[in-house]
Amino acid sequence: MENISKKDYERLVKLIPLDARVILNSRELRKEYEELHLLIEGFKPSCTGCSARSKLEQWKRKYKSIEQVKIKTKKAMIAPNNTFRLKKSHPRVVIPFTSNVISEKSSDDLVWFYLNQAKTEEDRKMRESFFEKLPDTPKKVEEIKEVKSKKKTTRQKKAPKKA
Repeated sequence: MENISKKDYERLVKLIPLDARVILNSRELRKEYEELHLLIEGFKPSCTGCSARSKLEQWKRKYKSIEQVKIKTKKAMIAPNNTFRLKKSHPRVVIPFTSNVISEKSSDDLVWFYLNQAKTEEDRKMRESFFEKLPDTPKKVEEIKEVKSKKKTTRQKKAPKKA
């Protein structure tokens, strides 16, 4: 939305998801595309049919990235719903053998996953040393256990088909 008004941006958002062929086959959509091209690029396309596909792809990349920045900033404003606190000396903790990183915005489940990976008690204490406050204990989930009988089941032979 750098150089176009909010109203024009809304028009563009409606046009971008459409296929270039659909736009070119409809008079109204074709006219809309040409007007937006004039607003955004500063000139009318010399060949609407030739430029529509490539321009729509450019606009998708350009204006989609603006939307993603808006979404990321909204997410950053939401306070994390976790119960742990990392020490200031360790603002991020990398979980070995995964691409996950624990930060102040991470979930309690991720922290418990990291802590439960420890193989020895010393290793667990070392991992716990990165935290000022450990997360609350995870909620206990009732496990449904299927009781399997120890008897071996035998298959019964099918009766032959009658002709």
